[in-house]
Amino acid sequence: MHISSRLLSVGILSFVAIATAGCGGTARLPLEAGIGANPQLPPPEKSLLPVLNIAPAKGWPPGGKPIAADGLSVTAFAT
Repeated sequence: MHISSRLLSVGILSFVAIATAGCGGTARLPLEAGIGANPQLPPPEKSLLPVLNIAPAKGWPPGGKPIAADGLSVTAFAT
């Protein structure tokens, strides 16, 4: 029974590895197709687990603030 449980766990891990390897998407259009006045966009892609690329949130460094355009000023709304 010890061997069968080991085979079952190896089988499950293999299935998970193969299933997740098939979830990755690849580019279907060259980079140049998405640039210009009339970019060609690929159709929406549906998957079992959607990929979310979330940018990390970063605040201003202490004492830092954005640079205002000529004739404008920047003041803190909240601290």
